[in-house]
Amino acid sequence: MGWKPYIHMPRKHYDWENPPELEAHSKVKHEILRDYIVEYIKVYGKNPHVPKLPMYFIDGFAGGGKYWLQRPSQIVSGSPFIMMEACVEGETYVNKERTTNPFQVFGQYFFIDKDKDAHYGLRKNIENSHFAPWLNQGRIQLIKSTFNQAIETIIQRIETANPKARALFLLDQYGYNQISVGMINKILSRLPFSEIILNFNVDSLINYISEKNIDSFIEKTQFSLDHLRGRVEQLWEKGDEDNRRQILQKYFYEAITRDCGAGYYESFFIKNPHGYGLYWLIHMSRQPTARHVMNEIGWRYGNEVVQYAGEGLDRFNMMGYSPLHDDRFMAGELEIFSFQPAYHQMTLERLSEQIPRMLHGRFSNGVKVEEFLNATCNHTGASKAQYLTTLTSLHAGNEITLMDENGRVLRRGSKAKEKLVLLATNQPKLFL
Repeated sequence: MGWKPYIHMPRKHYDWENPPELEAHSKVKHEILRDYIVEYIKVYGKNPHVPKLPMYFIDGFAGGGKYWLQRPSQIVSGSPFIMMEACVEGETYVNKERTTNPFQVFGQYFFIDKDKDAHYGLRKNIENSHFAPWLNQGRIQLIKSTFNQAIETIIQRIETANPKARALFLLDQYGYNQISVGMINKILSRLPFSEIILNFNVDSLINYISEKNIDSFIEKTQFSLDHLRGRVEQLWEKGDEDNRRQILQKYFYEAITRDCGAGYYESFFIKNPHGYGLYWLIHMSRQPTARHVMNEIGWRYGNEVVQYAGEGLDRFNMMGYSPLHDDRFMAGELEIFSFQPAYHQMTLERLSEQIPRMLHGRFSNGVKVEEFLNATCNHTGASKAQYLTTLTSLHAGNEITLMDENGRVLRRGSKAKEKLVLLATNQPKLFL
C-alpha cells in the first residue's frame, strides 16, 4: 500500500475553561523554552556591572496559559506563564551569584491569540496569578488577533522604545504554514537583537505536501522549495517516515539559512513517544551566543530530541548538498544524530578529524577561534565547549597551532579560548 498524500490535521479547538491535556513532547518543548530563557539570562547577567536586562517576549500563538498534565496529574503552565516564570527564575539565580549590584530582568510581554476563548482564558489565568500586577502595570499586553495582523504594531512599539532591544519571539504555530520567510526577515531586519523560536508539526507537513498543493504552500510561506516541485511523490513513495523527515529537513534548513537573514541557527526534532507528530524546533538569531545557548539546551535533552544528520562539521551535508543525491537516503544511508553521551564522544572524534583539514583548506590563512566557531557552527551539532575541548587536544598533539593575538605560539598544554588564533601545523603565519 503506497503513500497517501494530504492527510491534513487541523488545529484542535480547546475549551480553555478546562485546561487541555499537554502531550509528552509538548511538555519537552515547554521545558526547552524555560531552560533557554533561564540560561540566556544567566549568560547576560554574568557581567556584574550590568544592572538590568530589558527584554521583550512575544508569544504569537499564546493559548490559554494552562494545561493538564496526565502523569503526574496536575495543572501546568503554558508558554506565556513559562516566559514570565523563567524570567523570575533567571533573575533570582543571577542575584544569588552576585555580592554587589543587584540585577533585574525587566520583561515586557505580548501574548497573541486569535481564539476568543484562549484570549479570555489567558486573561483569567493571569488575573488569578501573582503576575496580575504586571497586567495592571501594562507590562503584559493581551492581543486578540492573528500574529500576522499584530506584528507590525508590536515591531513599531519596540522600535520606538529601543530599536536595539532584545526580543524573543516564540512562534509555536498551529501546524506548518502560518509563518512566512518574509515575516521572519521583517522581524530580524528591523529588530536586529531579536531571535525567533519557530515550531513546525513536521509529520503533518509531510502528510500535507503533495504535487497538487506544493505551489500554494510555497506561495504562502515563501520558502524556496523549487527542487521539490515534480519530485514529492517520487521521494515520499520510496522511503519511510524517517527518510521523509530527513529530506524535508535538508530542503527547509537550506531555505531557512539562505533566505531568513538570521546568521545563526539551531534545530532539532522533539520526539513523540507514540511515534507520530514530531515537532521541529528551529532557533534563529543574529547573535552567535544565542545559538550556543540553544545548542547546549539540546544536549540536555538527549533522550527527547534528535537530528536526521551526521555528527561532524557538515551535519546536513549542506556544504556539498545536491537534491540529485536524495536517492541515497532511500538506499538506507540514513544518519540520525542524538544529543546523548555516545554522540558526545563521536562528535569529538569527528571534529578532531575535520578541523585540521579545514584549517589547511578553507582557513589556510589562519583564523581566530571565535571566528572559526561562528563560521562553522550552523552546520554542526557540536557545542562551543566541544569545539574548545577538541582544539585544546589538537594543539596538545601538535596537529594544530594555537597562538595569542601577538603571534606567540602557546605551550602545548594550553587551553583553547575564543580570542586565540588558529593555524594548521606547519602552516605559514599569513593570518598575522
